[in-house]
Amino acid sequence: MIRKACSKILRIDEETAKLAERIMAECRVNAMDAVYIAIASRYSDIFVTVDDELLKKSGCLKKFIDVKNVVEVIGYEE
Repeated sequence: MIRKACSKILRIDEETAKLAERIMAECRVNAMDAVYIAIASRYSDIFVTVDDELLKKSGCLKKFIDVKNVVEVIGYEE
């Protein structure tokens, strides 16, 4: 499923694909979000999003990468 979703959009290596599949299985996120998170986890310390569904799953995703809301990162609230 990961390879089909990404084969024409972007190329990912086998390690990233396997990590994305693990993220999908363990945290129940969709294929594209799993790919984004897998890539970020290999190259970054934090994944910044405004996606409420991903933020709700941040506890599970924490084993892969720290998931934060934009407001938490920039510290701005009205």
